[in-house]
Amino acid sequence: MQAIRLLGASLRIQLLARIFLTLVGAICINLYRSFLTANTTANLIFDQTLMASARVTADDVTVDEAGSNADRRKAAADGQNSGRHKQIELILPI
Repeated sequence: MQAIRLLGASLRIQLLARIFLTLVGAICINLYRSFLTANTTANLIFDQTLMASARVTADDVTVDEAGSNADRRKAAADGQNSGRHKQIELILPI
């Protein structure tokens, strides 16, 4: 018990503790702000990728009185380029 009182009375220990606690606090705030920035950036990239994918899909979809369907020739050509030799049909509810 007396040793703890002596450590508390030491000016060096008090100064070191204040510097250390301030440094730990600054690191925690920096980590939190970095997480928020990284999360915002990841969401933005995901949203832009999803929008680009939706635009490409929307370019190949036609809608008429019978319903909606995708351009089968383009889907078949894409399948041949990737090593898959089957046609893909996209059916969207209206």
